Amino acid sequence: MSEYLILLLGGHARHDAMTDDDRQAHYERWGEYVGGRSTVARAIAVGLALCLAMPVAVAQAPSAQIAAKLEVLEVFLGSWEVTVRVRQPEPAVVTYTETYEWALGGHFLQGDSGPKSDGTR
Repeated sequence: MSEYLILLLGGHARHDAMTDDDRQAHYERWGEYVGGRSTVARAIAVGLALCLAMPVAVAQAPSAQIAAKLEVLEVFLGSWEVTVRVRQPEPAVVTYTETYEWALGGHFLQGDSGPKSDGTR
């Protein structure tokens, strides 16, 4: 296995110096080492297996127990007109609209402040 690691870690000069017969024998040993599959095919197969084994992340409504605890956040739902008086660095009045809505199946409250009257976001 160490000679394969050398090849993978930059042993190209050693590979280029091989005769065709040595190179063929090397490929055959490498094929036996990886189980007769190319490393790309093996990586794809492992990645696909991991994806299939993971639970599907679907935004589902929270359970009744969690939903009851999240009810306190409902007072923030909707759009709010905001006016802020800034004193530093220079006095100014900034206005904008904040919008809050449920996200990810009702598990989180997502807020967006939108563009402000002074051009910031």
